[in-house]
Amino acid sequence: MESLLVSDILQFADCDFIIVDSFLTIVHSNNASSINNCVTEVFPYSLVNDAIQDYLKELSHPNKKSIIHSPDDQYPYVFTIHKVTYNNSDAVLIIAKLEKKFPEIIKNIYEESYDLPYPDDANHFVDVFDYILDILIKITGMDCGGIYFLEPLTKKLKLAFAKGVSPSFIEKTSKYSADSWNYELVMKGTPQYVDYTKIELANNDFRKKEGIKAIVTVPIKIKNSLIGTINIGSHSTATISETIFPLLEAISNQIGILLDRFIVKAILAQSTIEKEKISSLHDIVYQVDKDTIIRYVSTNIKNVIGYSSSEIIGKSFVDLIHPEDLPMVMESYERVKKRIIEPLEYRLKTKDGSYRYILTISEAHFDKQGHYIGLSGIGVDIHEKKMTQIKLQESEAKFKALANSVGTAIFIIQDDILIWVNPATAMVLEYPEQEIIGKPFWIFVHPDDVEIAKERAKARQKGDDVINRYEARIITKNNTIKWIDFNITTIMYNGSIAILGSASDISYLKKIEFDLKTSEEKFYKAFHSSPIPMTINTFDDGAYREVNEAACRTFNYTPQEAIGRSIFELNVFADEEEVRNYINELRENKKVKDFNVTFRTKTGLLKDCIINSDIFISSGQKFVISSIVDVTQIKRSSQIIFEQYRELQKINKDLTKVQEELKFKNTQLFEEKERLNRILESIHDAVIVTDIHGAIVLVNNATCKLLGKDYESLIAKQVIDCVDLDCKPEFEFNFQDIVNILKHEPINRECKLHINGQLYDIELHVLPLKGATGSINGVVIILRDITQKKLIEEHIARTSKLESVGLLAAGIAHDFNNILTSIVGNLSIIKNKMSESSELYHHIKDAENASFKAKELTHQLLTFAKGGAPVKKVTSLATILKDTVTFILRGSGIQCHFNIDDSLSHVEVDEGQMAQVIQNLVINAREAMADHGVLHITAKNIDDNDPVHGIIGNDRYIQITIQDNGPGIQS
Repeated sequence: MESLLVSDILQFADCDFIIVDSFLTIVHSNNASSINNCVTEVFPYSLVNDAIQDYLKELSHPNKKSIIHSPDDQYPYVFTIHKVTYNNSDAVLIIAKLEKKFPEIIKNIYEESYDLPYPDDANHFVDVFDYILDILIKITGMDCGGIYFLEPLTKKLKLAFAKGVSPSFIEKTSKYSADSWNYELVMKGTPQYVDYTKIELANNDFRKKEGIKAIVTVPIKIKNSLIGTINIGSHSTATISETIFPLLEAISNQIGILLDRFIVKAILAQSTIEKEKISSLHDIVYQVDKDTIIRYVSTNIKNVIGYSSSEIIGKSFVDLIHPEDLPMVMESYERVKKRIIEPLEYRLKTKDGSYRYILTISEAHFDKQGHYIGLSGIGVDIHEKKMTQIKLQESEAKFKALANSVGTAIFIIQDDILIWVNPATAMVLEYPEQEIIGKPFWIFVHPDDVEIAKERAKARQKGDDVINRYEARIITKNNTIKWIDFNITTIMYNGSIAILGSASDISYLKKIEFDLKTSEEKFYKAFHSSPIPMTINTFDDGAYREVNEAACRTFNYTPQEAIGRSIFELNVFADEEEVRNYINELRENKKVKDFNVTFRTKTGLLKDCIINSDIFISSGQKFVISSIVDVTQIKRSSQIIFEQYRELQKINKDLTKVQEELKFKNTQLFEEKERLNRILESIHDAVIVTDIHGAIVLVNNATCKLLGKDYESLIAKQVIDCVDLDCKPEFEFNFQDIVNILKHEPINRECKLHINGQLYDIELHVLPLKGATGSINGVVIILRDITQKKLIEEHIARTSKLESVGLLAAGIAHDFNNILTSIVGNLSIIKNKMSESSELYHHIKDAENASFKAKELTHQLLTFAKGGAPVKKVTSLATILKDTVTFILRGSGIQCHFNIDDSLSHVEVDEGQMAQVIQNLVINAREAMADHGVLHITAKNIDDNDPVHGIIGNDRYIQITIQDNGPGIQS
């Protein structure tokens, strides 16, 4: 057996288990406190060193086991011993389990007290008592217990069953002799309660070691003779409800009755009935033959129905049955003949003509051939109990009828469940009765009141002292919150503790109470906080009931000095005639308005005042409320007020100035913040702000665009996780290193930024953010995309080269232009000297035109050379088009068709540049048509309605179209 398997399985077992090594040390247990102790300390009465050593030698096979009983019979244990391997060493697994044996005391009762053989089925008592003990522990809220029986010979209390205590505790408490304190406690014969927390126990006392805080002992009796006790204890609480005691006593009586039943059964099982044994029993014993004739009945029948046994024997039992119950009894009789045993309640006729309820249990007898020969049984007089039950049922019916007829909500709760409600309860909750019954009561309670309601219910069911009347809120089916006045008491209902309650809807009263309370609070708040002296006096004797702080200051009395004393005792009116006039006016008019009076303060100082008084009634008593204005100090007060006003004006002015400054600063701060936000958003560079730990706290839109991520996905992320850089000179992008560098200097680098597989040229600038103390508390990172800048720089380099070429071209153009001027001049002289009809004249003219074209080329070179600018003049595009196209197409097989508006507007252009543009287009067309085809040239004015104005604007334009029909330029 592997040690892990042992631990996993046995940690949940209803037993104690230990693993012992060869040194008798406990190396593993389901009770951690036993580990590393010697086994003889845990089970000193059961195992000795030699026994374990023998088992280690003998149990050579891992699956072999041995079962032994404890050496001392007083300890009810059975031990199962296995040889196991634990941590690669031989060890012994010992499983110690309480042995559930039937107590010897019961055997003694059978054999000695009643001279009866021990019945075969008596061992069922083991399970019965085990169950009873479990139930007792649960219903008392305690956690351990035991059942003791009194040995007839030794008169010692001996433990028969135990739950929830350690083996060492069982060892100490397995027997109590007559001289022990516990024995004396049990022998008092009534339930006893002991609170160990109030008793000073020695440190080595077994009860203190076990941690028992309290016990309850309840005697077990048969025929008023004590035969044992039930002890229930608790490790966790010393508080036990007294309402549990009657229940425990009833259960102990039932245990005695249970034993009595078994004894009767043993007597009836004998072939002959011994009267002397039966006479000592509580119950009626009877035998009936197969013809319903009574053959035997115990003499105590006379105590029940008045007939003696001799008057009944020989008669049919049918004659004794109440006529109304006879059909039921005969049906049960037939079932008994079929070997069915069942309890039966019915009425027997009495000798005086009345009847009594009896409970019987009968068992059929058969001969060897299986023929029915009669029955025997026992009966119990339950008349008083039955009548009480009937009265209780009648009372309950009357109660429910009464409860159903009243308007107050009445309900019964048992185990937190509503088991009965009257119609008024349903009306209050606004639920149908069927939706209330069976539900936990707290689902109807307002959530804020649920916990205290549960606590009160739990405490009440335990028997604790709980207030019976209180107010709480409920929630109806329509989600209406109602205030309810609950009146609760504890009752026994169907044999168990229940809660009987009544509920009155006081929501309206609560609202009135709330409004009244609010009104009173407002009044008293206004009264006591008023700067005007105010008093409340009784109308009859003028005694002060309330004075506010202003009144105390005015008259130099404390509230304690004034309240309870009258205006006459304090002598506050300086003039007797004034006080008489004041009282007379108050009595006549029920109020006094602006009455001038002189008051005397506690120090004797006289003050001229104006008093206003009104009479009001509270709780059936008349009171006078007065407000008093001290006019003695009006002038002084006016001056003070004026000075204070001036001071307030100054303060107000200062406050206004401060407020304006604050407003200005706030505006500046807001503008600065807005400016910062605008600057950040207007900056095309990516700006990232982090905290001292490298977490991003702020980015601008340029950062999101550059990194291809949204704002939310960047905030709070580590910057080194979001930015992948390769820098020159080499730079390790570690945030802590960055902070260390920034302590000395800012960081400026040119880097390559990796984004989704693409590289960007980046300028990296890292600056510190410093707090008031100068320490770095953040970092500003600027990423400037210089990819385009790099391209522009390359372009500028190329442009610079072109400028040099342009300067060269300009020089050549000037020189070439000078040469062309000479050529054109000479050609013009020759042309003028020749006749136009001469063939040579036309060649000279063409040469002159070509020279002009060449001159235009030099003009273009000058224009595009450095420092050159277009030379604009007003001219006709029609002429430029025709001259240029004709010149370019001369000598080719291409036909040209011109479609030029007669009204074509003149334009202001550089003729040379314009001709060059047209030349380039025509040359392309010529090459596309391979020197043959048709070229269409169109020129027209753009009118005002042409849609093209939506693209090019509303200025005046000319549209030129050059269209060829060639296949295109060969690649």
